Amino acid sequence: MDASRVHGGLWVGSAPYERDPELEGFDLLVFAAIEYQPTDLPFYLGKVLHCGIEDESRDLLPGEIDAVMNAARTVSHCLWLGEDVLVTCISGWNRSCLVAGMALVLGGMQWSEAFAMLRQARGRNALCNEYHRGFLEASRA
Repeated sequence: MDASRVHGGLWVGSAPYERDPELEGFDLLVFAAIEYQPTDLPFYLGKVLHCGIEDESRDLLPGEIDAVMNAARTVSHCLWLGEDVLVTCISGWNRSCLVAGMALVLGGMQWSEAFAMLRQARGRNALCNEYHRGFLEASRA
């Protein structure tokens, strides 16, 4: 599994193999990529959240904003409860980092600190989508 710990129980990664036994270590799985929304996870007994958004070079659409914010609120709440969360997309760079970053911001972190943590964990390609990065920056918590 290609996943990196960002902060506390928050992990970000690329699309996991559906039968990966490492998934069992997470209380919540978030699937952020619209093109990867698995429904059959035979070994996983935790919570699953489907937050399908596009990785386009454009502003987020209203439905995508709602999906990101709903997922980020859920992730933030789970982290507050001390749960372990894995947020994924295809590469683990943009959509997953957007949801994870927004969850950190909702939890009280400055957007710049969340961005730095995501880049530290996932590399320089984390939030390379300027529209996703701009959405997180605009939150300015």
